[in-house]
Amino acid sequence: MYIHVSWARREMTNLERALSAHRAMERYFAAGRGLYRQSHPVRPDERYAYIWPYSRALAATIDLVELGALDRAALDGLLGGLAEYWHARPRLGPPRFTSAVRPPLWHGRGVSYDDNVWPALSLVRIHALTGNLAALTRAVEVFDFAVDGWATRPGGPPPGGVYWQYQAVGQSNHDRNTCSNGPTALLGLGLHAVTQDASQLAWARRIYDWVNAYLRDPDDGLYWDHLLTTSRTAYWVDRTKWTYNQGTMIGAGALINRLGADGDGACLRAAIASAETALRFFDGRYESQMPAFNAVFFRHLLALVPLVPDRHALARDALTALREYAEWGWTSVRDPATGLFGPSAANLIDQGAWTEIYACLARADAGA
Repeated sequence: MYIHVSWARREMTNLERALSAHRAMERYFAAGRGLYRQSHPVRPDERYAYIWPYSRALAATIDLVELGALDRAALDGLLGGLAEYWHARPRLGPPRFTSAVRPPLWHGRGVSYDDNVWPALSLVRIHALTGNLAALTRAVEVFDFAVDGWATRPGGPPPGGVYWQYQAVGQSNHDRNTCSNGPTALLGLGLHAVTQDASQLAWARRIYDWVNAYLRDPDDGLYWDHLLTTSRTAYWVDRTKWTYNQGTMIGAGALINRLGADGDGACLRAAIASAETALRFFDGRYESQMPAFNAVFFRHLLALVPLVPDRHALARDALTALREYAEWGWTSVRDPATGLFGPSAANLIDQGAWTEIYACLARADAGA
């Protein structure tokens, strides 16, 4: 599976660090059938990883395939594992991923929109790498499911936005989150780049504009966490600012511009402003965020840089922040004996995210 990379007794490159983290992930979390365990040591109540941690392991593996450090065959098993989460014929609603592996392997309970979109973003990347049409088809199905979650209730506090949780009968959570909307906008844009389906672009812009209208702090341009409906006439906004929410909206603005759908460039200007502010706001705070949140943030931050007219300062500040955070993780969080991030108890989501972080730096080192 691995393409041979050798190193002597010297400081490891970022690609070597990414490979080391990935090897530890495979050694300690792989559960067969392309699936992973959630934790190490294994918890008896978690037979397999939930799909959000699984999505980070999948994204990290794709990173290493893109960098030429893993063979493309590594993706085949993970596509099989991802299929174990797919509910093709639910009693109500469109086909979708469940949050847990489906029966007969596990209980298959839980459905949320962001849990569907994270792996679908990886499916678009797999199609770009391999031409796998089934991966693209599945990503389209997920996008159709996500936009089916658009809030349309008339007369309520602000209409629109994709719900966080699937609105099954009896569902009491009606939050609309940046994490269910920003990634969905990204998915629609990524699909449109391949299919040229105008409805995917229109939906992506609608979702992107909704987040900017209701979940963007007008004072600094950063994105809040979610909107909570409190009554038929009122709502409340959770103003917590997480790195990954900045990342997906920065990425969406940049991709709208890259697709030539930005008109006067307002989306790119918003992305640049959010990126510059986020680097100041989160300076010294990355350690308090989940590694997965930071992996998403830096992925999209560095993807923005080539679009910035005067990019030197942004590129310097972004790479400085990423290198400092990555070094902290390698020296302060990683157990050298196992390669796991979390010496006493490790989690798949963190292991996958740290692999992404070093792969992100390896891509920057290569000038890609």
